[in-house]
Amino acid sequence: MIRVGIADDHPVVRSGLRALLSSCDDMTVVGEASDGRETRALALDVRPHVLIMDLMMPGYSALDLMTTLRERASGVAVMVYTGYPAEHYGPALLRDGARAYLGKDCDPSEVLAAIRALHAGRRYITSDMAGVLAQRSSTQISEAAPHQALTPREFQIFLKLAQGDSPAHIADALCVSAKTISTHKARIMAKMDLHSNSELTYYATKRRLLR
Repeated sequence: MIRVGIADDHPVVRSGLRALLSSCDDMTVVGEASDGRETRALALDVRPHVLIMDLMMPGYSALDLMTTLRERASGVAVMVYTGYPAEHYGPALLRDGARAYLGKDCDPSEVLAAIRALHAGRRYITSDMAGVLAQRSSTQISEAAPHQALTPREFQIFLKLAQGDSPAHIADALCVSAKTISTHKARIMAKMDLHSNSELTYYATKRRLLR
């Protein structure tokens, strides 16, 4: 029996996944979490075989949790299940230890296939993710778009700033200080050669980076 944990801050997503998994004789849901802290506890205390984890949750994001899970719960196979396109976060999360990166628009059968692959000790690479990885390997650094120079954490903050969130609001969501967010913002603006919030928002909109 494959023991599965579900971590998502949207009840409708957790309910949908629970219903999907309940239709399978070889899977059982052993715990759920609605924020980053609960997800950490679910992984460390319950130890599911597979943890389906949303990318962005209150408290800690998948980006924040991967190091802890890799070091302290290496037996838990992580599937990131998100609405963000694969090219934004997929490569970094796979590099940090996630075994699969699935979009929430994927077919339910793909979720089940990924769970079984992860339980068998394999990675599950979707066609979208394969395309992103192939493109990354063939693209020269000099041709990379400015936002590709950002770290995963910087890109996370960049998107929130582009959506109009204030540094104080972002700091509260990520459980860090406003000063830390301001430091990240300065680095982001410097790396991307941007000089105002309006330029930042325009860049994100033009590149279709916002959901």
